[in-house]
Amino acid sequence: MKLFSSLKTLTVVSLILTGVSSWGQTRSSSYSDCLGRCATTYPVVAVGSTPNASGTSTAVLDSNAPGREICRARCDADRSDAQQNQQECSSLYQRYNDASSRAGAQCSKEGLGNMGSCSQQISQCSGMFNLGGPLGDDPTGGLTNVLGALMMTQSGGQGSGCVDQSDNSVEQQKNSIDRQIFDMKQQINKSVGEKAKKRGEISKKNAEIEKEKIKAQQEADKIKVQNQKDLAQKKAAIDKLVLELKAKQFGRLMEINKTGRELANSQFKIQQFMIQFADKQVQTKCGSDAEAMAQAKRTGAVPKGAPAGTKPASRKLTKKDQQEIDLAYQTCLQVAALSKRAELKKIQDEQATARDKIATLQESNKQDAEAIEAQKIEFEEAKKIAMQEDKNADDIKLRTDTALDKSLAEFKTQIDEEIRGIEQENQGRLEQIQTLLLQKQNVKPKYSSLPGLFEDRQRASTAFQTRCCNQRDRSANDRNCGTVSDDTGYGDSGTGI
Repeated sequence: MKLFSSLKTLTVVSLILTGVSSWGQTRSSSYSDCLGRCATTYPVVAVGSTPNASGTSTAVLDSNAPGREICRARCDADRSDAQQNQQECSSLYQRYNDASSRAGAQCSKEGLGNMGSCSQQISQCSGMFNLGGPLGDDPTGGLTNVLGALMMTQSGGQGSGCVDQSDNSVEQQKNSIDRQIFDMKQQINKSVGEKAKKRGEISKKNAEIEKEKIKAQQEADKIKVQNQKDLAQKKAAIDKLVLELKAKQFGRLMEINKTGRELANSQFKIQQFMIQFADKQVQTKCGSDAEAMAQAKRTGAVPKGAPAGTKPASRKLTKKDQQEIDLAYQTCLQVAALSKRAELKKIQDEQATARDKIATLQESNKQDAEAIEAQKIEFEEAKKIAMQEDKNADDIKLRTDTALDKSLAEFKTQIDEEIRGIEQENQGRLEQIQTLLLQKQNVKPKYSSLPGLFEDRQRASTAFQTRCCNQRDRSANDRNCGTVSDDTGYGDSGTGI
């Protein structure tokens, strides 16, 4: 059943490789040839215009342009594929060279001569078939030999007869295994310290985060304290100004009251003056003065030389006397009227000045009251601004704390992942230790690695020739294809590899 499964798998691989080779043959021409075929297959149609039913012109487009662009895109894709194929062939050829170098070095190490004699001796001691086979028209030729190799492998045919004579000792192999186990245990012990260091990094990160949080809190508190300080200073300045303004207002009120009393007193003086200078009183006084003047004129003068004690003789008033008496009476009335008006004018001016002073003082008090109210409004606005700044500081701190918490959580997740990775590596090391211990128990004399090296070399040769020496890629790899096909194969003197 295993033999049938292996044959089936190899058949599928062979058919896939053959299909890839056939697919590439359709694109063996050069990139410039491909573009030339596109230009020939899809020639450029002249662009112009044709009249339509309405008398206007309709543009005529190049109908071959889409096909030409698609064709060129295929050329670009083919060129990219060809470049990729060339890279793959270079890699496969390098793989063949590396396998040949390893086999040659091992042949030299084991003292088996050149590649030809070495391969013959290995073929005889291992009982291996030729894995190469011709690469002509029969794609299954190599497959038959591969099948034979599988049969020999499954039946133990890659025999134990090819012992590596250059092997020093079994003890060296065990020592090498012990050294590997020791190194892995050292790595496991080292990883314990690494995990502790990782956990220490979490503690360090946590301390840094807490430090940043404290700093953010201090910044927020600093803003709040400064705002409270500014508000206190502002309130003290406003209170001082309000006290000064109210003191001025109080002084003005005292002055207003004093001026009001003076105004009331002046009104009382006017009343007294009006009584004193009433028309009847003035007329009576002036009439008395005129009567006294008339009485004096009625009394005559004492003649000169008259004895002492002689009384003047009375006389009648003349017309002239009466005119003088009337003039004196009218003059008295006019003088009294002028004095009355002058005194009234003086008192009224004093009253107007007092009223202006009161109005000025009241206006000043009004302005100070408005200034006090403005200071109160300004302080309330300052309080609102300070409250908003405090809120902004709290918001900034909250966002900072959130970002720091997120950063810490992400850092913890990262460290946990790294620790899990270390533990997984340790688990792998433990499994490798178990494997090495089993290998140490099963150490036997070292057999030659040449059968495997020649098999690797033969597989590399087959892969290169199958992939790169077909019709499609032959031109790019002619020299390499000739080198590989002419080389001496494992257990064969022809084109085995």
